[in-house]
Amino acid sequence: MRVRLTAWHAYPLFDADDPACVGGAETHAWLLANGLSARPKFDVHFVVRSLRRFRQRRFDNVTVWNASDPLDGVREGVARSVAISRDPLRLKLLRWDPRLLWRLPLLTAARLVQGPRPAPGTPSAVYSQSPADVECCFGVSGQSAAAIAAAREAGVPSVLFLESNNDLDARFTPDSTAISVHGERGDVCRRAIDGATRIVAQHEEQQRLLRERFGRESVVWPNIVDLAQWDRLSTEPNPFNDRNNGGYALWVGRADDFHKRPQLCLELARKLPKVWFVMILNPGDDRIDREIRATKPDNVTILDRVPFAWMPAVLASADVYVSTGSKEYEGSPNIFLQAAASRVPVASLDVATPLIAGTGAGIVADGNMDELAGFVARTMADVRAARAAGDIGRRIVEDEHAPHVVVDRLAVLLQELAKGR
Repeated sequence: MRVRLTAWHAYPLFDADDPACVGGAETHAWLLANGLSARPKFDVHFVVRSLRRFRQRRFDNVTVWNASDPLDGVREGVARSVAISRDPLRLKLLRWDPRLLWRLPLLTAARLVQGPRPAPGTPSAVYSQSPADVECCFGVSGQSAAAIAAAREAGVPSVLFLESNNDLDARFTPDSTAISVHGERGDVCRRAIDGATRIVAQHEEQQRLLRERFGRESVVWPNIVDLAQWDRLSTEPNPFNDRNNGGYALWVGRADDFHKRPQLCLELARKLPKVWFVMILNPGDDRIDREIRATKPDNVTILDRVPFAWMPAVLASADVYVSTGSKEYEGSPNIFLQAAASRVPVASLDVATPLIAGTGAGIVADGNMDELAGFVARTMADVRAARAAGDIGRRIVEDEHAPHVVVDRLAVLLQELAKGR
C-alpha cells in the first residue's frame, strides 16, 4: 500500500544538514512515516517544501518529494523585507535589503510569464506524480487542504491529524475571509476539515470542539515518541557548555506573544533568580525576538535553533521543562512527551494534557504564575521528588505513546480506508 504524508516543513528531520526549524506537527508526521516504513506492506512517501533543489529523494525507506517552487527562496527573502498587499502596486518596505533590486523584478517577470500563483489549497504537481492509496496530513492549513483536495481528485481517502486547538478556530467557515495568526485563510482551512475522510484528534477537548463547531466526528489517538531513538540520542554529549555543571529549567518555542509567549518565561525567571533557565528561541516575530534578548535577566541563557538530534541530550540535562504556551493555541505538545521520555517533570502554566493532568508527571498551574514558580523551585531543590515525577511521565510514554502502540492503530486504519475505496 502506498501511503503519502504531507508536512511541508519536516525536511530537516530527514536531512540534518538543513538548518531550518521544525515543530511538533512535523515531528509527529516524521515519526509516523518512519514507523510505517519499517513495515513490509507500506510504501511510504512524504511531501515537503524545501529550498534544497531536488524533486525526489530517498531517505532510508521513505521517498521524499519536494513541492517547493524554484522561486520560493526568493519570495521568502522578499517577504522578510517587503509587505505586499493584494494590489501588487502597493508595497511597504519593512527593512532595506540590496537584494530587493533583483528579487522584485524577478518575481514581477515570473508573474507576467507564469500568471498568478495558484490559490491556497491548490495541489502541487507532485501529487499527480506520486499517486497514493491513502493521504495523511497534519494540522489544519493550506498545505493540508491541498493534500486533501488531491486525494479527492484521485478518489482516495484522506486522514487529517489535528495538531493544536487553534486548528479548530470557530472562524473557519466556507465563506470566511478571516486570516489566522499563522497566515492561513479561514475558508481554505474549512475545506481541509470538511474534505478529510477521517480526522484524528489529540484529546477529548479537540474531539468536542470539532463536533460542536464543524459537525465532524473523530477518533482520539496519542502522539508518538520513538523511545529507542530518544534513549540512544540522550547519551550523546550536551552540545552546549553547561556553565555551572548543574541542571536547568528548559523552555522551547517561537518568538511570539500569543502562542508560546516567551515573555512569560522571562517573568518566571525573574521570580526565581537562583534558577538557571535555558531558552531555545526559534524564529518568529523579529520584534519580540529582539525584545526577549534585550530584556532577559542574567539567569537566562538563550540558544538559537537546536537540531532535533540534539534535543534528547539537552532535555536529559534539564531538571524541569517549562511551558508558557497558551491553551487556546496549543494541543498536546510533543515536547511534553519528549520531556517525559527523558524523565523530566513538566511545569505548564496554562496547557493541560492527559500526560500531566492529575498524573503526578508535572503540574498545570491554570495560569497562576506564582504556583508555577513554586513548582519549579521545589523541583529544582528536591531531586527525589523530581525523579519520582519524571518516572511517572516515562511510564506513561512507554505504555501509551510508544511506536508500536500508535503505528499499529494507524496501520489498521489505513488498511481499512484503502479497502473501502
